[in-house]
Amino acid sequence: MFRKKEKKMDVIDDGRTVSNMNVDGFSWYQSKKTIKRKQKLMDLNLLPKERWAIIKGAYLAYLPVFLFILGGFVVTYLLFYVWAVTR
Repeated sequence: MFRKKEKKMDVIDDGRTVSNMNVDGFSWYQSKKTIKRKQKLMDLNLLPKERWAIIKGAYLAYLPVFLFILGGFVVTYLLFYVWAVTR
């Protein structure tokens, strides 16, 4: 009438890979080229201060280009505004 509960088997992780989940198209996919590039960056042993200095330098290098494009949008907007008001 009453069934005995089956004892659950304990799963022990031995570190083996059952299936490689690094599949092209998945969001976590990393190619061998990407892995090598990340490893090369890790081998640099940059301090956080140095890393932020590099990031800041990159932003400062792109700042003139960004301002030029932003200025182009502003000039275009002003030309359309003047054209619309004078009609």
